[in-house]
Amino acid sequence: MCLALIARDAHPEAALIIAANRDEFHARASEPAHRWTSPEGVIAGRDAVAGGTWLGVTRSARFALVTNFHEPGRTRDDAPSRGDLPVGFLAGQDPAQEYVATLRPMAPRYNGFNLLLGDPDSAICLSNRDPEPMRPIASGGVHGLGNRLLDSTEPKLDAARSRFTALLDRPLTELEPALLELLADRATHGPDDASPDHPWRDALSAIFVAAPGYGTRCSTLFLVTRDGEAHFVERRFDAEGKVTGETRERWTAEEPTR
Repeated sequence: MCLALIARDAHPEAALIIAANRDEFHARASEPAHRWTSPEGVIAGRDAVAGGTWLGVTRSARFALVTNFHEPGRTRDDAPSRGDLPVGFLAGQDPAQEYVATLRPMAPRYNGFNLLLGDPDSAICLSNRDPEPMRPIASGGVHGLGNRLLDSTEPKLDAARSRFTALLDRPLTELEPALLELLADRATHGPDDASPDHPWRDALSAIFVAAPGYGTRCSTLFLVTRDGEAHFVERRFDAEGKVTGETRERWTAEEPTR
């Protein structure tokens, strides 16, 4: 049950802040975040099963991440991989709204998804399960995304969004460790009425999920300062929740080419 938090133009020093946890079965093979050679300029982890990614960024500070929409019994085995959706945006140069407009006619082919994408200047969330499929991420706003719709009310997402908002008055030097601490919180927040009836129901209500064979595989931060310096951190975990490695990148965001 993945979780992503985003703030645009809501911090004195940062134009964009993203903090996210990827929750997945530990048996599903994946590659750590790295610089891709194809498409060139992408920094992302890679799903070794289907070849896509759950979250990636580019040298020009474009970002894209996808979460599955929770809908038991409605998943189709013949649907295309949702991990291709972020890659399509990261590989191109079209603004987020243009990419989403092109993608919308094809969206029903996929199993349920939420796709959050953009750059420090604009961002949008597309879901193929939302009556209002395109939702802009407003400047100055703070948003949370899980496995339901953007900004859905659920205990763990509410708690994460509240803590995330409270951290936005901290200087940038203190923000990274504080956000990683937030993403590592294993306290359960209690399932709500819409939570799945599952043996892991309580475990899934934590920001950092630790269930038998399933849980938070990595925590990712992406920050872009107001002067264009990009910071990317991916911290990875094993099935026991222990840190197994980190990827860190820092660069000056390049001007996109059209």
